[in-house]
Amino acid sequence: MRRSRAAYYFAIRWAKKNEKHIGSERIATALLNCTDRDFWSEIKRIRSKSVGVCKTDDGISDAGGISKLFLDKYHTIYNSVSYSDSDMHSIANDVTSKIRAEAGNGIFHISISDIISAVRRLKPHKKDGCAGLSSDHFINAGNDLFCHISLLFNAIVVLYMAAYQSISYTAHCSYTEGPQCHYI
Repeated sequence: MRRSRAAYYFAIRWAKKNEKHIGSERIATALLNCTDRDFWSEIKRIRSKSVGVCKTDDGISDAGGISKLFLDKYHTIYNSVSYSDSDMHSIANDVTSKIRAEAGNGIFHISISDIISAVRRLKPHKKDGCAGLSSDHFINAGNDLFCHISLLFNAIVVLYMAAYQSISYTAHCSYTEGPQCHYI
């Protein structure tokens, strides 16, 4: 009887001591055997802690009042930033001029270290919402992905600049006898 009780308590202590290891082994086995499980959702399920939902917000406790309060605050935030086409064109022109200024001789390069420093500033466990892409995919990725992202961004900048230059060199407008465009 004493021996079985001692073995029982020893097993309990061993299980408590190795709880994280046992959980890691179980999730690894489950993910290896079942291919339809999402790795990051499983990790989030393990890490997440149950948090109670607040029943009142700014002294309002009924669902209709809380939804109206949310709607009012959303409209306030949404309408706090003005939008105009001229502002957007100004921002686009600023970005284009900064790309040209940094490029100097026409070559702009986004390095792998630029990508790595941007990825380091990402917050973990954030998802895009629809495609299932998580910030953890980038944070835990290897240098090969950063190389490919750098190549992709460089290609985007080169294609943008090529399109911008072809548009600006293609049409030459003269205003001698009214607006007339001459294509070169």
